[in-house]
Amino acid sequence: MEAAEQSIPRQRSLRWAIAGTFLLFFSFCIGIALTRAPWYDEGFLANPPYSLDTTGHPGVSIIDDSGPFIPATHLEPVKGIRTRMYLEMPIHTIALAAWFKVFGFSLLSGRLFTVLCGACVLFSWYTIVGRLTSDWVVAAAALFLLAGDYGFVLRASEIRMDALSAAFGFGGLALYLKLRERSFSWAIFWSHLCIAASGLTHPNGGLLSLAGLVFLTLYYDWSRIAVRHFLIAFGPYLIGAIGWGWYIAQDVESFKSQFIMNAQFGGRLETFSAPLLNIKREILLRYLSVLGGLGDSSILSKLKLFIVLVYFAGVVGVLSIEALRRQKGYRALLLLTGIYFLVLAFTDGRKSQTYVVHVIPLFTALAAATAVYLWRKRVPALRAVIAAATGILMLIHTGGTAYQVRNNSYHRQYLPAISFLKQNLRDDQLLIGPGVLGIGLKYPPNLMDDFRLGALNGKLPDWIVINEWYENWFLGLKASEPPTYAFVRNRLANEFTTVYNQGGFIIYRRNQAPSAH
Repeated sequence: MEAAEQSIPRQRSLRWAIAGTFLLFFSFCIGIALTRAPWYDEGFLANPPYSLDTTGHPGVSIIDDSGPFIPATHLEPVKGIRTRMYLEMPIHTIALAAWFKVFGFSLLSGRLFTVLCGACVLFSWYTIVGRLTSDWVVAAAALFLLAGDYGFVLRASEIRMDALSAAFGFGGLALYLKLRERSFSWAIFWSHLCIAASGLTHPNGGLLSLAGLVFLTLYYDWSRIAVRHFLIAFGPYLIGAIGWGWYIAQDVESFKSQFIMNAQFGGRLETFSAPLLNIKREILLRYLSVLGGLGDSSILSKLKLFIVLVYFAGVVGVLSIEALRRQKGYRALLLLTGIYFLVLAFTDGRKSQTYVVHVIPLFTALAAATAVYLWRKRVPALRAVIAAATGILMLIHTGGTAYQVRNNSYHRQYLPAISFLKQNLRDDQLLIGPGVLGIGLKYPPNLMDDFRLGALNGKLPDWIVINEWYENWFLGLKASEPPTYAFVRNRLANEFTTVYNQGGFIIYRRNQAPSAH
């Protein structure tokens, strides 16, 4: 390879390409942030930062705490969640609360915070790939593939903590690679500080990035490690543990109730009993289904299988091309990909769509490395295939983003329902409905998220709002809580009347509702 391709480039064209890539990313993310209706997790996770700002208590103030937050056979209350949330780690709540203090509370504001976190992931990943491969053209190509990836863009344009966790995690790897030759001790400290922050944002992100950092340290600097470096690395985790422990000490019983329940949710930890089956489920559910659209009823969604095919081709390409495989940096990328794949497979039995933000970057780097290597062969047929594959890939990604923007579910479905409620709901009337309503209504005290519709807590609402998420919870009740399911169906059929039905929201008003509680 030419020397100019092996050093940090100064060429104006590459700088413009990187700037254009970030512009593409921001355009995609902001387009979705402006038009996509909030989903269940956003309503749930925007509540604690808002509560922290307005009441001083980082709890999910709207949730019914009389039973589990999912359908279950054992109906134990979720202690203390309305005052302090222990279901999730604290950094995202604190950071987003600070953001809301400065920029105000709204769906767009919260999503823009995540967009900036996604941009930090992009910058860190560009640095990581460039440092590992010493080829900044490959780094720029990986940056482009990541910035346009529909799955990554979705995760980087919603109110969840995954992008922030990934920003800390990949930031830690980037800092280690950047600082290790100047000062190994400072590289250890700053990188592990970031990893600790990633784990205190979300455990999955912390575990993934910790595994990646340990690998890179052993892979590149095994001979430099001394006892003092273990102490330096341990420091940030000790600081984090003290802070987290202080917060837990505020209400230990609530912590036990919430954290254990969340850890067991959806069988997320049941991955070691059948390892081979777990790997099969990982490939089928997370990659072929979540990223590839397999099983989706829409033929257009199945086109996303091409994305998975391209990323798989990148893995095979770097494995099979000896000129890449024998280079230490490319072997590091391959091994990192394998480590992230396995760690995520065995720490998330749910196979959640939200965690792909941590693994997509690895696959984009390998795809970029294969494509750039083959492009430099200057074979017209190869270049035609690469150009066509890249074009199709980006067309599919753009199509996904365009679909969300064109569908405009935020303005067409969500805001009309919010407007109806604002016009008709009084402050002295109880509304039971999904937590996403809290974003538009600003989490009023008379809103309660209770898909059991008062079966456990005895509340008699004046209004009930049902959406797709509640209908899914009802199916869960039918399977695990038949008496509760019967109560729900009876309440809706005999005690309430439908007064609004459009855009996926059904609003019920209680028959002969009293004027006050």
